[in-house]
Amino acid sequence: MNNPPKQLSSTDMTKYLYQDKSVSKEMRVMNRAILQKLCCDRIKAHKEVENIMMLNKDGDVKDKIMDQYKKINQFRFSEDQEKLYINDKIAHFYLEMVNSDTEEHIFKYAKNEKILLEYRIFDRMKSVNESDKAYFLEDLLVMLKIDFRPLTQTEFNKLQVDLRELVFKKKNPTIQQFFKVPFQEAYGSLSGLNVILDKGMAYIYQDEIVKTVLNKYEETLIKAMIKLKNNEKFREYQENDSQFLDMREKLKNYDFGEQITEIQGGHKLAFVNIQQFSQVSFPPCMKIMHDKLVKEHHLKYLSRQQLQLFHKSAGMTINDCINFWRVSFSDRINDKQFEEHQYNIRHNFGLEGKRADYFSRSCMNIWNQQATPDYEGCPIKTFTDEKFQILLNTLSIHERDTIYKIMEHKNLNHYDVACKLIWDAKHPDMIVKMERSFVMDNPIKYYKNSREYYDPKGVNKQKQ
Repeated sequence: MNNPPKQLSSTDMTKYLYQDKSVSKEMRVMNRAILQKLCCDRIKAHKEVENIMMLNKDGDVKDKIMDQYKKINQFRFSEDQEKLYINDKIAHFYLEMVNSDTEEHIFKYAKNEKILLEYRIFDRMKSVNESDKAYFLEDLLVMLKIDFRPLTQTEFNKLQVDLRELVFKKKNPTIQQFFKVPFQEAYGSLSGLNVILDKGMAYIYQDEIVKTVLNKYEETLIKAMIKLKNNEKFREYQENDSQFLDMREKLKNYDFGEQITEIQGGHKLAFVNIQQFSQVSFPPCMKIMHDKLVKEHHLKYLSRQQLQLFHKSAGMTINDCINFWRVSFSDRINDKQFEEHQYNIRHNFGLEGKRADYFSRSCMNIWNQQATPDYEGCPIKTFTDEKFQILLNTLSIHERDTIYKIMEHKNLNHYDVACKLIWDAKHPDMIVKMERSFVMDNPIKYYKNSREYYDPKGVNKQKQ
């Protein structure tokens, strides 16, 4: 008979506040491939949770978010809890270093880690008896050095009516279920009127005190990362250590999405369907480059690379790709001059040079490319609001609320969410028709899901 999984005690839970910065032997000898995998799992979960929260602002998303975090191996609870904790600690602190380069990255990482902690606490408290929750939370308050005090019986009697109103859904709350903290520690609960203030102290119910824990944790993490950012020795390490620079580059350009399966059957891009498919199933970044190529019979190097890799990943054969580019360039160059371009296409298909199996560049990679007059990258990021709204008009997106939401996310730098909203506008009733959603983290995702929307069986019969 199998033993039940080991339950996480409150003492174990305080480990995930990461106040212990000591480095174990296991952390010193961590294989780089394993380290990269641990960090990528965490990055991916954070990114997918961001998308869930952005696209479901009004709904209850706890279960969806919990599902994402439980995909992180080091989130789970098991018999070998210590090993999972070591892996978790490694990923947390390494990403803390990676993101300590700018204040923007610091605040974003701290916010994501705060959400992760919230759901760890939420998941843990589901298995804690109501009478034990206060003791569980006390350990977290102590570890974060939050000045809290138990209520005296006199205070409880004096404020009993008001305290009961705070928790009207709970029957007969006990004195042990309330906390008293300096009011400045309870700022996360003040706006919701979920506290009682008296003589500079805030009286909070145990479910609400979690906000105080989370805000203090985020504040502590931000301070630690800013201190690290300003550390001269760390700056020198960040700028000169080749292994760290290589790993940081890989993590910054990590393709967040799940492995994209090969394009099948009638969904494949081909010489005979590229013009038709480009107008209905290409994402804005690729459609702009395709239309420019067809009109001007020329593209600069970065644009060619990006579009050719997209063609390859969309299922186009090497012969079709060469023929398409030869025809597209025919007004500018002759067959002899095209030979150099043909070599580059074959290289992108893994048939020349080091014969690497290249794939369509991820959205993150495209965002990180510097836009130029000859290379516009992601139009959601690089276009002015005026130019971008003209683009939306050419995509036949006219509904005012939809445009407002797209522009809102563009201006908040949520380029992937804005692109997903464009896809949704072009593919109405997607959830009903396809019975699923997806995260927009690679241009090929836009194309693949569009083809499956219009042609579920991949028989290449157009319905759009």
